[in-house]
Amino acid sequence: MPIEPDSIILGTFMNACKMNRNLELARVAENKLLEIEADNGARYVQLANVYASEGKWDEMRRVMQRMRGKAVKKLTGRSWVHVKNNVHVFTSGDRSHSEADAIYFTLGCLIQELCDVGEDKRISGID
Repeated sequence: MPIEPDSIILGTFMNACKMNRNLELARVAENKLLEIEADNGARYVQLANVYASEGKWDEMRRVMQRMRGKAVKKLTGRSWVHVKNNVHVFTSGDRSHSEADAIYFTLGCLIQELCDVGEDKRISGID
């Protein structure tokens, strides 16, 4: 590369390694990524997920232990939705919202529709 890769480039590269099942290249990027963002817990989780997706549980544990050894934590993901002058905040796995049942029901319907569309594409040969 004509430039030194930053954390965004390396993070994107790690996702590509996961999608293409290339652990060799993931290992090459790992140290550089953690050197740049050693205090970003999300990067450790990202790396651990690359190894877990390939069933490399010892490698996954090694990355998570490295994260714990540095006392780094991953911040919980949050989403904000503005509806009729109200802001609703959601965190991963949070079911405390007064409309949680309806929200998760609708989400389940959307996921099913997406799965059905994906299945239709596989059946028709469109991939």
